[in-house]
Amino acid sequence: KARVDPDVDPEEFDKVRAVFGYGSLIFRPGFPFKRSYPASVRGFLRRFWQRSCDHRGTPEAPGRVLALLRCSDVTDVDPSDRSDVVTGMAYEVEMEDWPAVLEALDIRERHGYTRTLAELHSSEGLPLGRQGVVYCAHQPQQSAAYTGPEPVEATAQVIRTAKGPSGPNEEYLFSLLDAMESNGLPA
Repeated sequence: KARVDPDVDPEEFDKVRAVFGYGSLIFRPGFPFKRSYPASVRGFLRRFWQRSCDHRGTPEAPGRVLALLRCSDVTDVDPSDRSDVVTGMAYEVEMEDWPAVLEALDIRERHGYTRTLAELHSSEGLPLGRQGVVYCAHQPQQSAAYTGPEPVEATAQVIRTAKGPSGPNEEYLFSLLDAMESNGLPA
């Protein structure tokens, strides 16, 4: 299961009933929700720096999926490529579905992720006055699933060739791009 942020009071998770999706949750949320809308979070980076051995690759040939990284956890990023705003989708969940949604997401996001809370903003950056659950990389440099920066060509080669139980890695990329475009999100 995903690690739960020990700095967040567990009761706070019960109050928000919103999830922020930045990767596969944009094109395949996989849980019931009453409303979805474009949103953003600040203080994070989104990168293809997470190995996927169980969905888009195998242990022998890991794929790459997006990781949400706290800016404070990443020092080896070119300053010109360091926007701290990540756009995605927010999903509001009914109270009766909330415990099961968190349980399912904790399992789905189990490899190196932490469930925490972040302030939600509109996709234009305006505060929405509410928080959402986000799954971000936990101590990324200490995780076996973390690749960190690598040449774009190397990442592209992995995405082009890897496949796992959830399908080809490039399908992840193209599904994400299609969903971002159809929701009016910048790629």
